[in-house]
Amino acid sequence: MKTILSLCIFSLSGFVFSQNDSAQFQKMDTISLNGKLISFQNRNLYDIQEEADKENINGFYALEIFNESIDKQVWASPEKNCVQFSPENTLVFEGKNALHVNWDKISGGCIWAGMGFGWDNWRPKDISAIIDTAGIEIHFYSPGTDLNNLPLAFALEDYSGSQAYVGYAPKYLTSPKIKANTWNSFILPLKDFPFTATQTEPGNTKQFIIQFEADGNIIFDKIKIVSLNKK
Repeated sequence: MKTILSLCIFSLSGFVFSQNDSAQFQKMDTISLNGKLISFQNRNLYDIQEEADKENINGFYALEIFNESIDKQVWASPEKNCVQFSPENTLVFEGKNALHVNWDKISGGCIWAGMGFGWDNWRPKDISAIIDTAGIEIHFYSPGTDLNNLPLAFALEDYSGSQAYVGYAPKYLTSPKIKANTWNSFILPLKDFPFTATQTEPGNTKQFIIQFEADGNIIFDKIKIVSLNKK
């Protein structure tokens, strides 16, 4: 008879998690527990091994910032004349869907134009262990003509509301220049984000933000944290 080893792990049943500001998830230290039941759950060692085998960088697993779906984790400036975004299923880098974004900060009279990604279901993410070894890779498609520049800035925001910004620069491109009507990519090293200067806590990361300047029309796909050692 084949024996399957399993581990007995505590799980909580009947507990309620609450936050004083659940809409914005501003203070993660206000969680309280209320409940009466503690139950046991069996998990096979094979299941635990499968989790350990998932793609990760130094034990950080929440690598995909955007891939395929536009859901509650993706938001943009509410003014329709500033930023419009929609799924794109014809021009894609990988999979079935990309993200098509049009913006016009000048004509729209926008004080701020941008969008954000609260990836991993808005959970707090600790990227402190991968700052020196990882970066955010963004694949993009520019319809029309070649571009000399991208009027974009990027931020990582923590749950206190502090933001560490870095502007786009040609040095981040993975090719010599931006070509029209084809897929291009660039990588933002995490170490280039000024966490210390802006008092932004990388161990409590909330979301990734793209800020738009001027105007533009770009398709984004596969925004992901990648190891710099493999590039």
